[in-house]
Amino acid sequence: MTTDPSNEMLPILDRLGALDPAERVEVPGTRPDRAEPARAEEELTLGLASLAPGAEPPQGLFAAIEAEIDALPQAHIETLRADEGEWTKRYDKVWKKLLSADKESGRSIYLLRCEPDAVIPAHAHDHLEQAFVIEGELRVGGSLLKAGDFQIARPGSIHPEIRTPTGCLILVHV
Repeated sequence: MTTDPSNEMLPILDRLGALDPAERVEVPGTRPDRAEPARAEEELTLGLASLAPGAEPPQGLFAAIEAEIDALPQAHIETLRADEGEWTKRYDKVWKKLLSADKESGRSIYLLRCEPDAVIPAHAHDHLEQAFVIEGELRVGGSLLKAGDFQIARPGSIHPEIRTPTGCLILVHV
């Protein structure tokens, strides 16, 4: 077997015994001089393990392990798939899909889908609103926003009428 010393698989191949002694020398980060004592120790451990009697895990062990895993922070990650959630009508030709809402702060993140020629009336903002245009384009007052553009409306601001000749999809965080 010819080996490339930069191959990340070499330590694994060496541990599996798939490398001959000459190749083992080429594996970065290994100690070929300790290979035989390590193998002897591994054989002893495997031999001792084979002498131990088999045992069934205690009742409820797996449920307890799963409960611990569920309690980890990553267990609090939620996923909303593209085909999940509900689109609700906001105005004529304007649809909203709520992605996330925080009841404590009142903040939310949603998608706004506007069909071509949709109009959103002028409105005041009593809270910060951040909007990212994902696709299409829209005219906000005298500004034309296109895919990739971002806009912030600060509390107390007045949003002029919004029109979209092409239709658009916007990610909004309020």
